Amino acid sequence: MMSLSQYFSKTPEEARRKFLAACATANIDTTPFQCPATIPSGAGPDAGGDQFWWIDVARLGSPDATRVAVLCCGLNGVEGYCGSGILVAWLAENRQQELPRDVAVVLVHGVNPGPLITTGYTAGTTAAVTPRETTDSTPAARGWTDKVLAAAERRFLEYTRKNSAPMDAADQPRPANIWVEKIFESISDIVTKKATHAALVEFHTNLSGVGDVSIYSCHKAESASDGRVIDWFGPNSGTQLDGPAVADALLLNLERDLGNADLTAMVVEFGVYSAQSVLAIDPPKTTRDRRERYQRLFYPESPVWRDNVAKEARSVIRRVVQGLDAL
Repeated sequence: MMSLSQYFSKTPEEARRKFLAACATANIDTTPFQCPATIPSGAGPDAGGDQFWWIDVARLGSPDATRVAVLCCGLNGVEGYCGSGILVAWLAENRQQELPRDVAVVLVHGVNPGPLITTGYTAGTTAAVTPRETTDSTPAARGWTDKVLAAAERRFLEYTRKNSAPMDAADQPRPANIWVEKIFESISDIVTKKATHAALVEFHTNLSGVGDVSIYSCHKAESASDGRVIDWFGPNSGTQLDGPAVADALLLNLERDLGNADLTAMVVEFGVYSAQSVLAIDPPKTTRDRRERYQRLFYPESPVWRDNVAKEARSVIRRVVQGLDAL
């Protein structure tokens, strides 16, 4: 049996190529979204010329399904590679054939082609949003920098503190990048269709121990949605004392755009920490060197780690689908 680590990638181009190939092999249509901006030549990890930012969306299952699971790559930094490998491996194993009749799955795939760690993930826009739509507050040809992401998170957290019900908001502050909102409005159209229930699963890595898998609810404690996460994954997955987990897709107002679908959202984090991996990070000599070392820390190259991530994610996806089917 071939290792699942083969489905993980080292570059945004490789990740997109593998995802589109897996969809084509499974006869699944994809919808591409392209950011109107590019990363200048020399700025990306391969320094191979200007690079576009892409998000590709695929919907699997019955078009009449009333339950939809939305599986997202982490939208910031090297976590996109982890989510990409998970989605590609899940497709390559033909797990979509296990879907119940009334459950569909939407895959939201994308990897930031810009400088890793220091530059946030950027979503794209559709041809319907051309030429570039900008506002005075839109960073020119750059998209989501750390500064913009931090500002969006501050607005979101300020809202949750004032309203104590972050998942029920119909008027959450809108991000500055209008084209980012456009893509998530389009994704919500693909997601919802006839959906009455939706589940959002966003994949990340964290500095817990290698092999650890943590699931965190994105809802107000003791809410019905928080209760569903606990029912599916146990009491440790419920909202923590420091508040709900914040998924990148929710910062981009995906929840607001889902219409009347009852949402159950969670963040899934895979541990990367080991003493060996930390000791292997020597003092960096250049900025590029620092990025590469951080990438190896937060996105381990170990085939064993990647195999385990793909297998654990497969289990998480199966339980989410079963949970939706039982609603």
